[in-house]
Amino acid sequence: MRSYLNGSTICPEWPLTTVLKADPAVKVPKAISLCVPVGGVAGFFFIVPLCATLPPLADVIEAPVGQALPYVFHTVMGSP
Repeated sequence: MRSYLNGSTICPEWPLTTVLKADPAVKVPKAISLCVPVGGVAGFFFIVPLCATLPPLADVIEAPVGQALPYVFHTVMGSP
């Protein structure tokens, strides 16, 4: 891990502390609010391939465990 000289102390997390020291009252709420759109985009990229590779709906409804997502993962990826 690289260490940076930050004032009079050596700080291994220099970029993070520099950003947070700038104005945490503004930066932290902005970072928290950006989690929603970033999560939405990540969820979109998760759900599109899942929908594109779904087995027939009748098979999903009659899943042996009674839960659809584990059955779809097992059918699509072939893993338990």
